[in-house]
Parts: sequence; structure tokens; C-alpha cells
Amino acid sequence: MKNFLVACCFLFTLSACDQYDYKTVNQQFEPYTAWKKDQETAIKKADKVVYYSTKDACKKVGKGWAFTKLENNGVMECEESAEGFRCRKKNFQIVCRKIKMPLLGQPVM
Repeated sequence: MKNFLVACCFLFTLSACDQYDYKTVNQQFEPYTAWKKDQETAIKKADKVVYYSTKDACKKVGKGWAFTKLENNGVMECEESAEGFRCRKKNFQIVCRKIKMPLLGQPVM
């Protein structure tokens, strides 16, 4: 019984060490936002679009992948015209993760 408990504790510790697979995803271009009166508002809107699109980008990697963090914030690109400003974010990187199966080290499907 004592050996069984030691073995269970060892396996539990081993499984807790490396629980996630990580993958970096490059997002090249986001669409321009709608026209806004000032540049600050357009930039805030573009950042919000990036936030929501990161979740979709990780889901496109495969089943079970979830957004973890923004690795590289990329470059903000804005256009100005008589209608106002519109912006988009380009060349940013995000990190996605997926939980591994504890004992086998394989991603959960």
C-alpha cells in the first residue's frame, strides 16, 4: 500500500510538470476599422479587434487550442482622409496553448 501511494504521488508530480503545449501564431494583417473622427479612437478600436481575433486565431490552429498571451504587439498602421481615421494592426504574434494528457504527454483531442 505504501509503495502504491509513493508511485501515485510520483506520477501526479510528473504529470503536473509539463501540462501544456505552446504554439506561436503569426497574424499578418487585420482589416481596417471603420472610419473614426480622431486617431486615438481608431487605434483603440483596432486594438479591440486584435483582442477578439486572437481567440479565433487559436481556434483555427486546432481543437482545444486557446489564447494565452500577445507575444509581439506588432505595428499599428493608420490612414487619414476627409472621413477621419482608420487603423489596423499588422505583424503581431500570439501564443496559444493546449492542455496535454497528464500521463501520456499527448495533447487532449
